[in-house]
Amino acid sequence: MNRRRLVPVSCAVLLATGGAAWAHHSGVMFDRTRTIELKGTVKAFAWTNPHSWIYVVVPNAAGGTEEWGIESGSPSFLVRTDPRWNRKALKAGDAIGVTMHPARDGRRVGVMDQVTFANGDVLKGAGV
Repeated sequence: MNRRRLVPVSCAVLLATGGAAWAHHSGVMFDRTRTIELKGTVKAFAWTNPHSWIYVVVPNAAGGTEEWGIESGSPSFLVRTDPRWNRKALKAGDAIGVTMHPARDGRRVGVMDQVTFANGDVLKGAGV
């Protein structure tokens, strides 16, 4: 392909695929006008790309429990936010409070603002 055609074709490909990447990272599914705090026990912590996840078991009003998934930024973004973040920062069984912005559609997911440990230590999040 000659250069005269390469530039328009490259631009078309970028425009066609750029929207999907932007939609994935928009975070529009979360209600940033609401902040809630959950207090519960860490079930699992996924230190993964492109987003880290905390799974927390929380007591509910009916006397049972429910599981919440809290999304955060990538490991590298978390470390830039607070260097104390690492793959072992949260362990199954840890009692924590999580401040987050919940999903707009009522699902038990949200985007993390911060984590507070039982001893009062706080780790700031890196939102999506």
